Parts: sequence; C-alpha cells; structure tokens
Amino acid sequence: GDIGELSKLLRIGVEQPIDMLDIRQDTQALFLAGSFANVEVIVRPVFSLEDVEGVTVEYWVQPAPRIKEINIEGAPRAMRRLIYNNLGISLGQVFYPKRQAEQLVSELEYLVHTSGWPQAKISLKFKRLQGGEILIWLKVEPGEEQYYGTINIPGLPKDLWLSGHLLLIKHGI
Repeated sequence: GDIGELSKLLRIGVEQPIDMLDIRQDTQALFLAGSFANVEVIVRPVFSLEDVEGVTVEYWVQPAPRIKEINIEGAPRAMRRLIYNNLGISLGQVFYPKRQAEQLVSELEYLVHTSGWPQAKISLKFKRLQGGEILIWLKVEPGEEQYYGTINIPGLPKDLWLSGHLLLIKHGI
C-alpha cells in the first residue's frame, strides 16, 4: 500500500507518549501489511535550547523481493508445461532466493523425476532488479525421457492406448 494507508496501521502518533510495545507492534504490522524485507525504527531526540522536547520516530522499510519474471530454459514442451503448472510460485509473489531456491529446485526435480524424466537436473539462477523485483531462470537438463510401461487392454482403440501411455508418464507409474 501507499504511505497514507500504511500510516493508518501505526500505533505511534503525534504528541503521544512512546511505548516500546507500540513500536514493536508497529514494526510487526508493517511487516505483515507491506511484505517488507526489512523494517528499521529510528528514534531521535528533538532538542530545544533548554531541554529535550520529545522524540521523532521514523520507520524505514525495504520492499520484499517480488517475482517479476520466471523463465524455464532447456525443458521439452511437456516438461516445461509440467513445471509451470506445479511451480508453487507466481508473478508478484514475495520470494527470497537464498532461503527458498534450494527447496523449490528440490521439489521440481522430484516432480520431473517421478513424471518420466528420472535423470533431469534443474538449477535456479536469479537477478535482483532495482525496487526489489526478481527475475528467475530455471535451467533444465532433461536427460532421457523414461517410459515405465504400457497398459494393453484387448479391444482398446489405438488413440486411447496412446493417451493411457501418456498418463503413465505423467503420473510416474
């Protein structure tokens, strides 16, 4: 949201005494509302010639990294579709590559291994843009596609046999 909307969430107000619990709750509210990667609170005394008149409280926020683009390179069409449909991440979503990339790659490799590409390797590269946006590249080395078998049902037309064969690949049977 914009600054006006976020300021409505804050407990600290002008001419009000400062309470550390309010500052903690403001910080938590900013994290939750804005999906910020970092929230810093700076409290500075305001001096007059005679004494301290009060304090200013500033909240500095850093936007959380959000996905701008996802590219999949090197995957055959069927695998690319499988990966896109099961990514578990989407454009605009907050994504911390150093925390989440390894888990994402592991889940996608398991998916493609059990869907007909048991030797596939996936790696993830990313680039941070100004403003916290992230470009993600998934590089795929598919290896050999593995067929686990077919089902032969007497009297089954050939076109249905093919779809049954593809179903076996998709579900890793």
